[in-house]
Amino acid sequence: MKLYAWEEAFEERIGELRAQEVTMIKRVNVISQINLAVIEASIFIIIFGTAMLTILLGTPGLSVLVIVCLIIVFNVFVTKLIKKYQQQQMKIKDERTKMCNEVFHGIKLIKLYAWEEAFEERIGELRAQEVTMIKRVNIISQINLAVIEASIFIMILVVFGLCIWTLEEGHDLLRPEIVFVAISILQQLKTPMRKIAKTVTFLVQFIMFIECGNVLFMVFAGANVRIDCGESITPNLMCIDFEQGNCSNASITWEFYSINAEWSLFCSKSVLVKDSISYQMIGLLIGAILWGRVSDIYGRRITMLICLNFCGVFGIASAFAPDLTTFTILRIFVSFFAVGAGIVVASFFGEFFPSKHRLWLAFVLSWSPNLVLVAGLAYLLSTWRNLAFVINILNFPAALLMWFMCETPHYLIQSGNLKEAIRSFERFHRINGSKIVENDLAKIIHKETGTESKPCSFLHLFSTPRLVLYTIAICYSSFDVGLMSYSLLFNFEKISGSLYEKTLMIGGLRLMFDLLSAAADYKFEWLGRKTVHKIVCLATMVVLFPLMFSDYFAIPEWIVEYLFLIVASMIVQLYAIVEIICNEIFPTPLRNTSYALSQFIEAFASILGPQIFVWSNNTTFFPIILISGFMKENSNKCKILVYEKTPEISRVTGEFLNFGNSNPSDFEAQGYRVPRSNL
Repeated sequence: MKLYAWEEAFEERIGELRAQEVTMIKRVNVISQINLAVIEASIFIIIFGTAMLTILLGTPGLSVLVIVCLIIVFNVFVTKLIKKYQQQQMKIKDERTKMCNEVFHGIKLIKLYAWEEAFEERIGELRAQEVTMIKRVNIISQINLAVIEASIFIMILVVFGLCIWTLEEGHDLLRPEIVFVAISILQQLKTPMRKIAKTVTFLVQFIMFIECGNVLFMVFAGANVRIDCGESITPNLMCIDFEQGNCSNASITWEFYSINAEWSLFCSKSVLVKDSISYQMIGLLIGAILWGRVSDIYGRRITMLICLNFCGVFGIASAFAPDLTTFTILRIFVSFFAVGAGIVVASFFGEFFPSKHRLWLAFVLSWSPNLVLVAGLAYLLSTWRNLAFVINILNFPAALLMWFMCETPHYLIQSGNLKEAIRSFERFHRINGSKIVENDLAKIIHKETGTESKPCSFLHLFSTPRLVLYTIAICYSSFDVGLMSYSLLFNFEKISGSLYEKTLMIGGLRLMFDLLSAAADYKFEWLGRKTVHKIVCLATMVVLFPLMFSDYFAIPEWIVEYLFLIVASMIVQLYAIVEIICNEIFPTPLRNTSYALSQFIEAFASILGPQIFVWSNNTTFFPIILISGFMKENSNKCKILVYEKTPEISRVTGEFLNFGNSNPSDFEAQGYRVPRSNL
């Protein structure tokens, strides 16, 4: 994190290159790589610096993130303005150069008719306009540089100003030992702030973090408190004594300052928090229906911009909720927009990457590392209000990133915008440093536009027998995974151990399973979607079996804890499988619609999940039996899924949507591989 450590590493690496007498080109390349690493590290330095300031000064420390976002917006505005002036300057320069060339080639004719003064005057006017544009660019650049250089002073002024404004009478927060440490932390942010304009391209990773953080928010915000009456009795009996006033020396403690602790929602009132979680999942339910259709009609990019911005607004507003009712209403809207971002991200992912790399990348680019980040962030912030604010403030940098991204070529071709689709293909190849073959591009566009597109709805998912079976299998799998995942996730208090430790362990186990699954999928071609689906289902059932009898046999608590965490980590592999299947077996017009339907079913299961242990009267036998039964049926339903890893499946299925105008033999004659199953 220290700037001097970067300089030392930089000088050491350059010294090695000088000793090896390498070429200047290689030195420049290495310097660029080191600079890129510094830019990537700038994001984490700003985050860690903000977290440390929040620990020292409280909520005013979070204003650093607000200033960073404002500087990014200002920098984007300045960049566009500079680009505009530079284009005008180059246009004027071209006109002046053209006129000078005409003078050189026709100097005899100009002398003959005495046009020297007219040409000289016109060239002088163009040069004056060019100099004016250059001055404007330099002035704006210097203003932008001055704002970035003064950003640390602005941060110090705002942070300490808010501390003084919010300081309660009698509190001595701004002591020298705190002020000097805070200023030192802010000074360490100086170098990252200079490079903040270059870090915009790395903000895409926050989209997954935002979705994960908002869904997992209630794991911490709804965490139970501990009541201790000084007697060796069960927690249920302790709550009864506490509510009846028989516990005079009660002590109330908590790991995380949740809404339960702030609004005294414990013992019998803790059910209100579970109800609030279920109500919040209604937002996921409605959003899953709506956003898939919206993105299929109006595009992925505009849908993502709407979801990210409104998710940030309502998420920040929920951090200032005065009571449980207001909090629940605001979080319903957060869930509504958060699920939209998740659905569209899945389509971006599936439409940009080739079939061979989709599943293993879906395993790697998942919630697993974000679980660890959310748990660490919750530990640093300690209160639910700070956690809600920090998670949702990141929506705005992510939305800014989406503003500069182009629409997916699949959607542009399907919507008939071929010129924009070609520009997108050219941009991809330009960034990758490869050449685009125009004949191949023409073939792709011809195949994608070969059939007349029709407006699609949820009913089109049931237009053919094959699509009906695929849809049933995906919906059942989504319901089972959602029920298991959310019932365990929102009932962490049933598992012994620290809340942070359990979240970190789940994140670590999930990451391990994801990496193993990714390596296996990439290494073994025979390992298709159906095989992975069945392996995960059977492995989960094996781990669930001993948990059925944990209430009736003396199984050590640490074994029960690890088994629960392993189950919660393994079942999420099915999320990635369902997401990839939706992108592979459904055509572009139905891709988001199919995934939206699976999200709708999962959201319905998420409403029931928090109530499973409440309905079972706090025993584990009934929930485990129920979950095992669903998992067994899930394993049977996976027989419907396809084996192949082929990009042609979705195209063939898309042709089938023309309601009988084609048959499988026609496609096989054209060289397509048509999946056949024993249905």
